[in-house]
Amino acid sequence: MGLRRCISAAFLVFMVSSVVVVHGDPLVPALLLFGDSVVDVGNNNNLQTLVKANFLPYGRDFNTHKPTGRFSNGKLATDFTAEYLGFTSYQPAYLSQEARGRNILTGVNFASAASGHCSLYQDPVYARDLSDSPVQMDYLYYRIGNPTNQRSPNA
Repeated sequence: MGLRRCISAAFLVFMVSSVVVVHGDPLVPALLLFGDSVVDVGNNNNLQTLVKANFLPYGRDFNTHKPTGRFSNGKLATDFTAEYLGFTSYQPAYLSQEARGRNILTGVNFASAASGHCSLYQDPVYARDLSDSPVQMDYLYYRIGNPTNQRSPNA
């Protein structure tokens, strides 16, 4: 009986500590995410490009069971990271309607699928070339210098 109680007590302590961490403040104030399709959560949904993931089977295993723009059928590594750090929601795509007001205080996702550092990707219909014009960083600088929360003219 002693071992069973010890294991039960350890499990109870683990569950209580897990709940405290999940419902506490995040370990960092915000997440700013940059990258390509590996971490894109839907920015390409609002760009003129052929590279999109806003149709099935993408998203079928996500919380909403609908396509979100993630190039995955479920959560991305950045979604798991946000959960692990204590965030109660995922960082919205910068070009989405959710990236406004208080929603951006926990961070924003600037990633865009098919972005890269190769001159072959100069046609914005297919991909974004970040070697000459770092579009993702431009969005961040625009957001920092634009506290009124207006959209950038090139978005």
